[in-house]
Amino acid sequence: MDSSAAQEWDADKALESLAEERSTLYASETDTQICKRLLMENGPIVVQAIVHLALNSQNERVRLDAGKYVCDRVLGRIIDSVPVGDKPGDAFDKVASWLMDEETNTTTSDSKAGAN
Repeated sequence: MDSSAAQEWDADKALESLAEERSTLYASETDTQICKRLLMENGPIVVQAIVHLALNSQNERVRLDAGKYVCDRVLGRIIDSVPVGDKPGDAFDKVASWLMDEETNTTTSDSKAGAN
């Protein structure tokens, strides 16, 4: 991403904005609630940014780290789970089953067309 296209971060301005929000709109929020709210409000754009980095970063290490992060969040960390595909109904199993069904349907329709 071109640095001129990126929005500059101004920590002082961000803190001022947060203090103003807290005093006017969210006076009863705890620090933890503020963090959760900010994460919920900005989650979709942050996810898009991580996926963009995984696909388009010029730095190979950034692409690898972003890709691993996305896989860990979607499929679960390998160290914390049963190996992918070994647990019926996991995300990988569903995708693999769908692909196999598609392949079977394509092969079946191709052989029926050849028999005619």
